[in-house]
Amino acid sequence: MTTCPYCGHDNEAHTCVGPIPAVPHDGDYSLCIACGFWGIFEGGSIRRPDRIELVGILRNPECMRVMDVWVEVMKLQRLTEAWN
Repeated sequence: MTTCPYCGHDNEAHTCVGPIPAVPHDGDYSLCIACGFWGIFEGGSIRRPDRIELVGILRNPECMRVMDVWVEVMKLQRLTEAWN
C-alpha cells in the first residue's frame, strides 16, 4: 500500500498503462485515484515529482490520456452521486 503525498489517500493497488500487467518500479509514474495528482514511485512509496519530472509527465501523451480518463470518471462519479 502507498499513500498519496498530496491528499494522503491510501492506495491499496496499482496497475500500469499497457497491455501487460506490471509491478511498479522506482521512477514509474503514479496518478492518485482520489485527487488526480501525479507521484513518483520510490523505495516502495510515492513521492512528489520534482519540476523536471513533472514536465516529463505533462509532456507524456500516455499520461495525458490517463489524466483525461480520470477527469471523465470523476465527472461520472459526481453525477452518479448527485442522482442518489
